[in-house]
Amino acid sequence: MKISVVIPSHNSLKFIKNLLNSINKQTLKPYEVLLIDKDSNTKLKDFILDLKLNLNIKLINYNLKSFPGSKRNYGVKIAQGDIIAFLDVKTVPTKNWLYDGYNKLMAENYDVVFGSTRFHYKTIFQKILLCASFGNINHETTPGSLILKNKFYEIGKFIENVKAGDDLEWRERIKNKKLHFYTPNSHNLEYSDLPTNIFEVLYKYFISAIDNAFVEVQNKIKDLYLTIILLLSAIIIPKWNSFLPDWDQSRFYIPNITKIYIITFLIIYLFVILFNNITKQKNIIKHSIFILFFTYLSFILIFISIFYWNDRIANWIEEAVWYIPHVTKIYLFSITFISLVIRGIYFPIKRKVNIKNIFPINWIFIGMIGVSLDIIKAPGYIIGGLIMPIIKLNKLNLFKKKIK
Repeated sequence: MKISVVIPSHNSLKFIKNLLNSINKQTLKPYEVLLIDKDSNTKLKDFILDLKLNLNIKLINYNLKSFPGSKRNYGVKIAQGDIIAFLDVKTVPTKNWLYDGYNKLMAENYDVVFGSTRFHYKTIFQKILLCASFGNINHETTPGSLILKNKFYEIGKFIENVKAGDDLEWRERIKNKKLHFYTPNSHNLEYSDLPTNIFEVLYKYFISAIDNAFVEVQNKIKDLYLTIILLLSAIIIPKWNSFLPDWDQSRFYIPNITKIYIITFLIIYLFVILFNNITKQKNIIKHSIFILFFTYLSFILIFISIFYWNDRIANWIEEAVWYIPHVTKIYLFSITFISLVIRGIYFPIKRKVNIKNIFPINWIFIGMIGVSLDIIKAPGYIIGGLIMPIIKLNKLNLFKKKIK
């Protein structure tokens, strides 16, 4: 059976040489390699010709402004092979990638063989980032996956209107349909183009979080991040006035801020219910931060009580049995320290990071980056969650107009 390798591409000139050389060295050669790119100039085409590879490479000029999911779908549509193999330009497959995947599909009758990617570092910062994120374990990925073409259409296309999350949603859809799939124990792809500085990685994770809010994936993780933000808002906002010097005379003083905070959430929550009923799209805001707020309300109240402990419980009497000096500072320090330990020690060890790369002090930097990633994801999910219903409603109205 013929294998078509589909590669969505964008500004890929600096990555394409290693990728195509690795495909050229495969023990089982593909029938064709489809490079789906918007690049209309001849630089990429001339560069590929200069490599003089023994491959049937087709550079497809896909002029539409599109994301990877759209390019993958188009690649599958024009592919002449019976089996579709997906790659990204920054991934480098191992020598037996196609051979092993093909044998799994044919000999053991799998519908899909997923990719298994190992991440690598080149710089010191990438090393710390790797410890804080992927670790030294293999990760199931859409790049590296092989699937029978007829099964691809049975599953459905990739989501086309998001930059990230479409690949994860596609794999979850396969699992939900209970297709016969396999994830290799050993990695068949390598990725070594991690961000090189903290600003690049925070921007990447923030944008990915916004895009992931549009896709029904990783809902438990989203719930966790959104809960953290809600807890922090419930802790910080009611205490806002106490943070101000001469709070009763400050221009930033907000009377009855706690009541305003609670009433605002109640009004927004009621609006969400009304919005769902009007649009008749009951699942349009399934993982809304407002609904989530009420789900975790009991936890929020516990955290608020910590900040009001000495005021409400001990009545600010230092000799009282229940009085705890600096309870707020102790609480914040404890949360920060525990977060650093979890992100800097527990998760890296769980992901098989070498102990030498964690201790004696690297765990602090690993933890700081890990916590930063957690913090930046939460507002991304919130922003995505807020604009998602509006975009979905607009698309619904456009669809209705087309039908009419």
